[in-house]
Amino acid sequence: GGGGSNESAPVAGAAPAATASISGKAIDGYLAGATVCLDLNANNACDDGEPSTTTNATGDFVLPYEGATDGKRLVVQVTPATKDLSRPAGFTFPASYSMSAVLDGGTTGQHVSPLTSLVTAQMEAGMSRAEALRAVQTLLGNAVDPTADFVANGDAASAAKASAIVDTITSLARDGKADAATVRNVLNAMVAKGDVAVTQADVDAQASKPLYALTDASRALAQPLYSFIDLSFASVLSSVSGLASTQMVQQIANGGLQKAVQILRTPEIGRAHV
Repeated sequence: GGGGSNESAPVAGAAPAATASISGKAIDGYLAGATVCLDLNANNACDDGEPSTTTNATGDFVLPYEGATDGKRLVVQVTPATKDLSRPAGFTFPASYSMSAVLDGGTTGQHVSPLTSLVTAQMEAGMSRAEALRAVQTLLGNAVDPTADFVANGDAASAAKASAIVDTITSLARDGKADAATVRNVLNAMVAKGDVAVTQADVDAQASKPLYALTDASRALAQPLYSFIDLSFASVLSSVSGLASTQMVQQIANGGLQKAVQILRTPEIGRAHV
């Protein structure tokens, strides 16, 4: 008889092992040949070491990534070499620019477009995600979902506004590139004005406003954020009560400010709440 083999035969029809990833489309029209990355350091650029890929001929991307996505930012970098499938044949973007989207924890259908970029810009102006969505809808229409694929949905009005947003950004670019600050200021000027037609003066008015890190306050306040000891209260309470050590501790938790008086005794510790 022949010798045995320890090799296992492949199972017919077995599915390949799943790979963790983030997928979606880059959209003005669908954008082919655009760079997509997970902007881990939130500088609105695709840096070495950050997960990145290139959109295919229909604007799709699959970005390898394993881990929590909530609050992280996708960036799409568009250059004159990028092809916009909604533009006439031979169209070339006159300047490079970037678009972005702040992820909400999902991994599929994570589209990046001028409309999602409006939301990001409003969050960078200090709004929560929910506030930013409402502000952007005052520009786009209350029924418009800025995160949707407006091309697939046949939403011609949103598609026209997306193209107008891009055209304005590239028209205000300098030396062939609209940097992150220019893009942000143009987008926020549009929301402030309630119109995608903005001037350089409108954009300049946004430049002096503060820039905020992307932290959704409504989510941050769902968990204890910080605590501190109120020393002035502790001093007064200790003098009145004669206790060796008394302190007021305050922290933000469950969306509100909570206070606790900690009374330290020897040898045991007690706590009273106010």
